[in-house]
Amino acid sequence: MLDDTLKEDTDVELQAKLLVEHISKACDAAMSRRKQTAHRKPVYWWNSEIALLRSECHKARRLFQRCIGSDNVTRMREIFKEKRRALKKAIKASKTSCFKMLCKKVDENPWGEAYKIVMGRRGGGKGQAPTCPSLLRNVVETLFPKQSQEGGSISLEKAEPTDAAPVNVLEVLQAAERFGNSKAPGLDGIPNKVLKLTVKYKPKPFVELFTRCLRDGILRIAEHQRSSDARAANSELMT
Repeated sequence: MLDDTLKEDTDVELQAKLLVEHISKACDAAMSRRKQTAHRKPVYWWNSEIALLRSECHKARRLFQRCIGSDNVTRMREIFKEKRRALKKAIKASKTSCFKMLCKKVDENPWGEAYKIVMGRRGGGKGQAPTCPSLLRNVVETLFPKQSQEGGSISLEKAEPTDAAPVNVLEVLQAAERFGNSKAPGLDGIPNKVLKLTVKYKPKPFVELFTRCLRDGILRIAEHQRSSDARAANSELMT
């Protein structure tokens, strides 16, 4: 299927799009997409007793809210307050006990759990933003220099056609090997490991596509750009 994707009379951008679509369909047929989960690692003082008390507290709160306006509301309010007090007491006791335990472990392992907890909290904070107008102007002008040409975004960057030697299989394989397996997929959702295997067993479509890009003076296809690894590999082929 991949070998039939590239044809001489087909636009290069369309060829790249078809190539990505074929690989994406193969991935969807062979594996399920990873779902984002909201599960987080529990805090260091969390335990099964607190989990049970929390569940009972939430249950008592729901029952109390349902009884609002009835004769039973006072009794259910007191039950809810009692469950909430028990939960707060258990959390406070667990925090105190676990904090003392962490302090004892610091002497044994300075870079252990206590260090990770402290640095994790410190890492989430943000420093104060600069307010000096001249400094801000300098930062903006450095990060976003004025462009000499105006106009909308374009998908292709073209240069003069060249008579460069065609890309060979070895160059494509070497470029694909630079993709990190642990890197997150690009916008196309194709894992780097799958892309590397595709290039390994079906290098012809990639060789022909890169060769056409060189021949036609197309430096990049913005829509189908992947991660920084892919861009680095693309630059390596173009040099």
